Amino acid sequence: MTEIFEIATKLGSLELNISLPIKIDQKRLLADFHNVYSNFVETGHFDNIYGGWKSIGLITSGGEVGETRNESMTNKPYAPTPALEFCPYIKKFLDDLPTQKTRIRFMSLAPGAIIDWHHDNMLTVDKMTGATEARFHIPIITNPKISFKMCHDICKWEAGNFYYADFSFPHAVKNNSNESRIHLVMDLMPNDEIRSLFPESFLQAEQKRHRFRMFCQKACSVYLKRQKLQAKLSNYFNR
Repeated sequence: MTEIFEIATKLGSLELNISLPIKIDQKRLLADFHNVYSNFVETGHFDNIYGGWKSIGLITSGGEVGETRNESMTNKPYAPTPALEFCPYIKKFLDDLPTQKTRIRFMSLAPGAIIDWHHDNMLTVDKMTGATEARFHIPIITNPKISFKMCHDICKWEAGNFYYADFSFPHAVKNNSNESRIHLVMDLMPNDEIRSLFPESFLQAEQKRHRFRMFCQKACSVYLKRQKLQAKLSNYFNR
């Protein structure tokens, strides 16, 4: 079923994900990934709504590898974890990015796992929102069978590229493949240096995204309430 927020952003021709011109050394990235996964164990997401995710933290609130919550939930400043020391390439890559880093994680989505429609309040580069974080991804292991949508906008992301998506809009993921999908996920402060990486046409569409954002978030909240009600009714009548 196509949801109303998908229809709205399609009618508005909103672009909600984009590849950015940052070069990645895929061989060195993979070497860092294997170093970490050989020495650390993944932790499940703190919220069961997103139960398909597991992660290994490189920079986390409090500097613990297994911490998945953000600073506002823990009241601990962001700090490098021991896992980052196993990532010489990623560490230099992050140091070279001209902005403040918050949560940096390897995140995996198991085969068959589904992350239902939801939105992350203000993870966006759009200035008028006052957002202090935006989310960027580098796919490490991915598969064409994975379904990943930002409202109507289908994310066809390839390993070794640097991507931005506006996660303040509803998004959903399903891993239809038989292997884990693993990304390096970076929450960064969206300053002018970071925005300079974007095409001018994308930045100029900020006002249009702003008009659609609140509607889509409210529509997503209605969708989630409907899903919960359907689950309760199903449990009641199947007892």
